[in-house]
Amino acid sequence: MQLSSAISGDAAAWFVELRRLIDEAEERLAVGHPLSALSSLVAVPPLHRMLMDRCTMLLDDPNQSSESDELSIGLYL
Repeated sequence: MQLSSAISGDAAAWFVELRRLIDEAEERLAVGHPLSALSSLVAVPPLHRMLMDRCTMLLDDPNQSSESDELSIGLYL
């Protein structure tokens, strides 16, 4: 999946790393290494916080376009 060029380089890299960590944890658990899976998952909350902070900053940026046309609601919201 390609991230929009509107996302700054660091935020795009954080999304890539988040996906990598989740995939790594899933693979580790699938081969029977739950402790290794947990070690991958432990890195997720700080990364999640950084992404939340970046999205919050974008909400406050008057130069950002409205996302009302692109709004999609996930089951977890």
